[in-house]
Amino acid sequence: MTNPGSRIEVHVTKDPLVTIEAGGVGLKIGIVVDDTDVTPAVARDISGALAKAIEVTDPDGVVTSKTAAFADFGSFAGDGTDGAIMFTTASASEIATPGIWKLQAKITNAGGVIFSSEKIYFIDRA
Repeated sequence: MTNPGSRIEVHVTKDPLVTIEAGGVGLKIGIVVDDTDVTPAVARDISGALAKAIEVTDPDGVVTSKTAAFADFGSFAGDGTDGAIMFTTASASEIATPGIWKLQAKITNAGGVIFSSEKIYFIDRA
């Protein structure tokens, strides 16, 4: 766990459940868009994306769309070739409600819109 306001990087693709503390500001929350048409699934190159968003569903079922950027933390390249996008929390109210939250990437490209599978994380009380 972290203290609210401390900087952590959350990558939820490989972890079935990630726990972070409510009220965090400056948190980089990322997700990887996998190509599931191949086995095993590999990260999809989304470098040509026209628009990137992460749809965040809070414990009450309210969906908010966050404008995303190519992920540039940890081992991510920051150019979309690794399928990773992220958003950074700007205020404590963005992830204030403890409980199960869901993330889903929404990528718009010339061929249409693609979505990642939903990923789950848990917000603990501050």
